[in-house]
Amino acid sequence: MGILTEDDGLVDATLSEILSLPVEYKQELNPRRDVTYLLVQYHLELVRIQLLNSTNIAPKALHAEPLNLQMRREVASLLLKQRERDAASAILALVVPNQNITEEKITLALSALAQPIQSQRSTQKAIMLEPSQLQNRQTLAYVRTQKAL
Repeated sequence: MGILTEDDGLVDATLSEILSLPVEYKQELNPRRDVTYLLVQYHLELVRIQLLNSTNIAPKALHAEPLNLQMRREVASLLLKQRERDAASAILALVVPNQNITEEKITLALSALAQPIQSQRSTQKAIMLEPSQLQNRQTLAYVRTQKAL
């Protein structure tokens, strides 16, 4: 009923009641595992809503502080997770001309993911600037895998 009426409190209460039941009793009441399916779908929807909220909040925060490099990287990261490379690339393009070497080391791997044409070169540069950074090596492996596909 809570799912139909969009009452999250009722859904949460029902799910916590079900989860607190002994396993044998849950299996007896739910032989087709419908509750498990509903539980998974409910949590996937919560994750989707949280992603939408963060996607809406981050650009507003960036608009309020356009020179905040960390915020630019976070917004670009969110856009990349949504497979919006062009938008992420545009946000990161404004970062590159104004950053020092420390900021560049942090931004290069993210830029590589946003710009597939220059990605391998950018990632290799990031590794040369900071060879001990594992994320840069992982990004290079990812970029090479994408090119192979």
